[in-house]
Amino acid sequence: MAWVLSGAVALALGVLVVTTARHQGQGTFFVEGDAYLFRLIAQRPLGSTHGWAAVGRVSEAPYRYGRIGFPLLGWVLALGRQAWVGWSLVVISVASIAAIPGIAAVLLADLGAPPAAAAVVLLAPGLLLNYGHPYADPLLVALLLLACVLEGRGHRPAALFALTAAILVKEIAVFALVAWLWGAWVRRDSRAAAAVAATATPYLAWSVWIRFRLGSFPFLAHTYSRAGALSPPFVGLVQAVTARTPGVGTVVACVAVTVALGAVATWLERGTRIGVLAGVYTVVTICLGKNALTFLLENLRVLVVAQVFGALCVAVAIAGRRHPRDGAADLGLFARISYP
Repeated sequence: MAWVLSGAVALALGVLVVTTARHQGQGTFFVEGDAYLFRLIAQRPLGSTHGWAAVGRVSEAPYRYGRIGFPLLGWVLALGRQAWVGWSLVVISVASIAAIPGIAAVLLADLGAPPAAAAVVLLAPGLLLNYGHPYADPLLVALLLLACVLEGRGHRPAALFALTAAILVKEIAVFALVAWLWGAWVRRDSRAAAAVAATATPYLAWSVWIRFRLGSFPFLAHTYSRAGALSPPFVGLVQAVTARTPGVGTVVACVAVTVALGAVATWLERGTRIGVLAGVYTVVTICLGKNALTFLLENLRVLVVAQVFGALCVAVAIAGRRHPRDGAADLGLFARISYP
């Protein structure tokens, strides 16, 4: 089922991408926005502001370079050739979107839920609607799902490696560590907690490099994009409504549905790792800043993590967890964690 779901999505998106490229060329995938900046980074992954002045966003370079995982992978896939990085980013983006339902199917099977129910993740509008704009979010979701599967099957070092990669893809992945740290705290396992915390070390080391190369730490960069990404709960939403940003009614509706789904999902699967992840990213949703609520497609993609884990929690709850994977409960991942 995992192969069927991923294969079907890959085929459908592949046809759409090839058709779009034939009629409009590669440039249509990088006309503006984050996709354009990701391509600039992939062309010079070690840190450079070359080409940023053309779009008037030189000051954003440190913040954007903090999300090196996606463009670096594109650079590697392109064998370091600048002319190829555009296509490599498109391939990675499509492959990541296609991988999400497949990995989700494996996760649901391990949790005793029907693997076919993983198709529900495709209802997250930010996944398929953004296929034509290579972003880091699908890769982030795929890595978080992979980390859950690996942890559930007893491959903790590999799971932590996936988390490390996820943080390098997008720093918001650091919030996912709460689910692992919570489990370590319940077990009073300080070594496990230290190992989880260490997954952020490569990101911190990279941030030091960016500070040296571009003059600022990514997470402290003085840019509107960073400053407007998060805010106190609901403040960003109120600001977006007050400013009457484009499509604000639809944006508010999407946020409301995501929060409602996340709240229900967190309650249904409270104490489980996927339940904690759904809860954490639902909290992040209500803390989105005005910048993340200004444009509809941009907003939809930042809601993807909460929506995917929320949907999976509901699928597991409906299945009743009657046939969990053998030994899964002993790993402390899928068993319900008792609150002290």
